[in-house]
Amino acid sequence: MIQSRLIYSRSLEENPNTLRQAQILQQQLSPHELAYQESLIVEREAEIREIETGMHELSEIFRDLGTLVGEQGQMIDDIGNNIFSVANDTSDAAQELTTAHQYQRKAGRRAACLMFILAIVVAVVLLAVLS
Repeated sequence: MIQSRLIYSRSLEENPNTLRQAQILQQQLSPHELAYQESLIVEREAEIREIETGMHELSEIFRDLGTLVGEQGQMIDDIGNNIFSVANDTSDAAQELTTAHQYQRKAGRRAACLMFILAIVVAVVLLAVLS
């Protein structure tokens, strides 16, 4: 109660008009009513401090949320870059597979031609030996 009077009196000292009004009010109020008013002031100050603390906590939450959103934005950018890279690599791989398929077809034709030539050579040699 003494502390509330000190706070109350400090706020009154700052404004002379408020000091006069407070003196008039003290004269008009009974000690019980004055104590009740002072307790209301103390309660209001405590509630204001709680609101201030809540606002600081809320500010910190929003700062943390901003940090998380920034980090997630970076992650999304990385994912987008990875998707783009995978798309390019897949396109390059498809071209490589097409080229490999063409080489494989050409190699099969060459092997067939060589087998045919080898069969002709063997047939000629067999005909020459048997005749």
